[in-house]
Amino acid sequence: MKTALVVSGGGCKGAFAIGAIQWLIDLGLHFDIIVGTSTGALIASLVGADQFSTAYNIYSNVTTRKVIKPYCWVTLPWRSAIYDDKGLRHIIRKNYTEEIHEKLNASATEIRVCSVSLNTGETCYWDPKETSRETFMRALSASSNQPGLMPPIQVLPGEDYHVDGGVREVVPIQKAIELGATRIIAIVLERRQLSMAPGEFTRIPKVLLRTLTLMITETRNNDIDIARRLPSVDLTVIRPKTHLTDNDLEFKPELMRAMIKQGNQRARELLPQ
Repeated sequence: MKTALVVSGGGCKGAFAIGAIQWLIDLGLHFDIIVGTSTGALIASLVGADQFSTAYNIYSNVTTRKVIKPYCWVTLPWRSAIYDDKGLRHIIRKNYTEEIHEKLNASATEIRVCSVSLNTGETCYWDPKETSRETFMRALSASSNQPGLMPPIQVLPGEDYHVDGGVREVVPIQKAIELGATRIIAIVLERRQLSMAPGEFTRIPKVLLRTLTLMITETRNNDIDIARRLPSVDLTVIRPKTHLTDNDLEFKPELMRAMIKQGNQRARELLPQ
């Protein structure tokens, strides 16, 4: 029996996943397969390389301006996105080291991260064992870049442009099944039902973010519902009981540390020792 860890997308809400994974590690669980989308892609690669402390540090200390910064509004007509993602790419380069890449290459654990090609519309899964460190880092960036908000990335130079894997696979359970998983623990970074969004929608970033959230919510729930109907899969879904935040791209250390605690507590409730 192969056991898989699947981590969904959700920006700063990846902190909830960190708390849940902390408990899974305490339980001594071993994962044969780890699959992640968007923020879950970075978490999957670090956890797969036994670098949980690095992932914990990122999701408890990083701030918004270290991840993204808005472009000058005057230049937006010539841009592919509203935000500059240099900060995110720097975080990935700093923490996804050559040593980690080599460790994943030598590991028996199967790692996959998900992006979507804007050119073909296809879902693409990237394997660190089949790519260079540079290519895999671009895949990690692309997997996290929400279209319209963050720029598309050519994972392979001169080829397709890729964006957030959550456009098509928010919770990539199906890939874990394809890789042979029969027991799956999926960490989902939002409740099934969205909360009412407060305030007015008078600015492009807020409109885009809310629209993406609505689309992603439907995809997320479908991913889970399809997997639940498969009798051959033992599926445990760890997701928050309460709404975590209205803005996935707002990284506040205090808020994320609270999410870590929530994730840890929720995992303890669903998978007691």
